[in-house]
Amino acid sequence: MTKRRLLYVNMDIFLLIINMFVSHLIVGSPLYGAMICLFTDMMFMLKNDNIIKIITNRRKTLFCLTITFSLLSVILFLFLFHSRITVSFNVLLSFMLVNLLVLCVKEYVVKNRNVGEYNLQYDNLTSLFSFKLFHGMMFFSRLSLITGIMILISYFVLGHGELSIKQYLVVLVWVLAICLLYNIFNNIVRRNTKFTLFVFVTGALLWIVATLLFLNNSRISIFLSLIFFSMSISFINSSLTRFNNDFEMVLKFVREDDTEDKIRRTDNLNILMASFLSVCIMIIIVATWFCVGLKNDGDELANMFTSVIVQMPIVFMIISVFYALNQPLDYRTREKLMNYLTISADKEMGVSLYKILIRKYRTRYGVKIIATFVRPWLHLMVKGLENLDNKNYPSVFVCNHGIIYGPVAAVIYMPTYFRPWIDKKMLDVDLATEEMYSRFMYRVPLFGEKFKKRLANWLAHPVVWAMNSFNPIGVERDNIRNVMTTFNDTIKALKESDNILLFPERPAKKVVSGKETVVHSTDNVGTLFKGFAKLGNMYWKETGKCLAFYPIYADKERHTFTIGEAVVYEPNNNVNDERDRIAEELKRMMEEMVR
Repeated sequence: MTKRRLLYVNMDIFLLIINMFVSHLIVGSPLYGAMICLFTDMMFMLKNDNIIKIITNRRKTLFCLTITFSLLSVILFLFLFHSRITVSFNVLLSFMLVNLLVLCVKEYVVKNRNVGEYNLQYDNLTSLFSFKLFHGMMFFSRLSLITGIMILISYFVLGHGELSIKQYLVVLVWVLAICLLYNIFNNIVRRNTKFTLFVFVTGALLWIVATLLFLNNSRISIFLSLIFFSMSISFINSSLTRFNNDFEMVLKFVREDDTEDKIRRTDNLNILMASFLSVCIMIIIVATWFCVGLKNDGDELANMFTSVIVQMPIVFMIISVFYALNQPLDYRTREKLMNYLTISADKEMGVSLYKILIRKYRTRYGVKIIATFVRPWLHLMVKGLENLDNKNYPSVFVCNHGIIYGPVAAVIYMPTYFRPWIDKKMLDVDLATEEMYSRFMYRVPLFGEKFKKRLANWLAHPVVWAMNSFNPIGVERDNIRNVMTTFNDTIKALKESDNILLFPERPAKKVVSGKETVVHSTDNVGTLFKGFAKLGNMYWKETGKCLAFYPIYADKERHTFTIGEAVVYEPNNNVNDERDRIAEELKRMMEEMVR
């Protein structure tokens, strides 16, 4: 099915190149062939009932305006072109008939006509919040890919002064090379698409970089852009394929029937919409280019095209990234959904998943941005995955701190979903400003106290934004009431089947520059606060289930992230003795990981 979709889109691109070449030989301008090819393709797709339904849908106002402008652009182009260059009606008719014949053959070969009913398949699924965001990811990324390739082909052929057959051959080889490398990279990427959002965002960034490299016009830049374009398309398509599989689970969660067929049909409809709109946009671009070209020489035209038109697909890709970062179905939510469907259809877990996937959910995507940019620089080997057992979930994961290394490593490499304990002082801008100043900002030399406090406030804003992106549980140790609030919030999260991540090391106190500060060990495990182990008893009283605690050690020297065997709460033991046993056992296992 994927190969058929690619063939469906690629044939449009090859058909555009051939039309431009034939038009160049017969009429003397490739723009004429490009316009007739695009217009014929547009009219051919309009025969599809789904396109008609989209046009008549009042909510698609922008879509309708684009179609209207494209039709006016065709009329304007043909009028101006025929007034400037004498072209017989037979030539126009021949171009259109040949294109229609090729499109009919394409439709027969690809067999892509059955994309499902618009009202039944599309509207029903996009009412699901997470799927609506996924639809935006698919639509704008594919719109960027299809439109971008067409625009770059036109730019390469038309933006370099005198036209020659060599240029068409170079473009044809370039497109074929992208298709070939795509198949190579796609087979590699498909093997590991666990971090689907990360793969998608990486592909989008590669696409933007490849577009900018292509515009440099040097041989090295064009060669690199070829590699990056192929990798980008592979990354994006592989992640979208994985998302299609994931949303079959979402439909099963909301008790839909024929999930595979519904996902396939809506995916085909998404491709049809992106292809159709990209053709409409290209028609407007070709007409505008011709009109501007009547009054400008080649250099000015190329500069205008480079600065404005070629960057349009980049805007579409940035929009798709925005949808991706707001997508709540990341790999942690996916694992939680799989647990619900295959292991434990827990009511509290179902309510939590419904809030995240079905209702409108505000995704704090700071953690996704952090993970995307930090992951390439933090290469750790994850050990102990065999110790994890989904039947033990929800669980508590206990990790070393190591100043900041432990938390950063856990965010990137934790193999399951979690909610972390985070100091409440780092979740409020005013408190974070005071904390950052008292911890380390006062030590900064050469600046006055007033400037240091202002600098701490500036830094506090992005830090608090990032911390809140983890959907954390605030920790406050000032009084018993606040401590119990933390524990009660944690039990509530555990009952909703969220795993908990915490860093209970007791930091050493040290006097620096006349002020007392705290220091975390970076090469060992410090003394652990034992209070967190009370969660075992509280969870047992609430649910009658034994809570599992997993030790984790992030080793900066060996570049490892090790997960130990679970320490399970024993309800028959004395509460205080069991608290001490869990904390001491976890510390012992973490120290063994160090050795």
